[in-house]
Amino acid sequence: MSRLVAIIAVIFLTACISLPAAAITWVDTKVDDPYSNKVCKVHEPASFGSYIYSYPSKWDGVYWPYTDENWLWTCPSGYVGFGDDVAFENDGKDIPETERNAVTSYLASHTKAPKTADEKFNRLSDLEALKQKSASERAFQARLEAYWKNDNARREAAIPLQEEALSEVSDSQERMQLTFVLGVYNEVSGHADLADEWFTRTRETPWTDAEGKEQVGSPYLNSLIDEFLEARRPTANTPPE
Repeated sequence: MSRLVAIIAVIFLTACISLPAAAITWVDTKVDDPYSNKVCKVHEPASFGSYIYSYPSKWDGVYWPYTDENWLWTCPSGYVGFGDDVAFENDGKDIPETERNAVTSYLASHTKAPKTADEKFNRLSDLEALKQKSASERAFQARLEAYWKNDNARREAAIPLQEEALSEVSDSQERMQLTFVLGVYNEVSGHADLADEWFTRTRETPWTDAEGKEQVGSPYLNSLIDEFLEARRPTANTPPE
């Protein structure tokens, strides 16, 4: 886990630690293209604040920088990956051989480089589908695609993936995120009764803080549940903004 992602995880779990209200800024940098001998011109986060948890992507359980085009590192070979992709580490030596072969084959048949944000994300989605992923990673990718496309059909289709991930993870933070998303996705799919059950599980999830004290639920997610239920209507809706 990168330092940036680790910081974001702490904010999510506690929701009582606020970073300075700095604007989101990026700096230019270069990395080696893992699928050519060229260089990728990319961006790295330089500053951000806890306000990233107020963005609409919160309803899908995906957060900045994964929702930002700048984090879609795009290379001359046509490869697109998130900035913390293992492909950009250790000169690409950590890429599994089967994955490298599959991606190389894909890039050979898709020679037009993606330019727009949608094209980059679609390319990333295609490439991610070629990789060996855990249930948790596949669940995250499904949520991210639902957010990018703002598509309730994708949210409903993603429900089984979230349930599969939940059966495999033990981390309380991740379990709360999954049960919360299952609440939202069931609600927008027209299953308010199931949504209530998942929201209750979110509120009642136990976890241990940094001082070893037992806690229950996440203040941040509890506030989102309250906001979501307040906006509830008789029929399924897109998540609040």
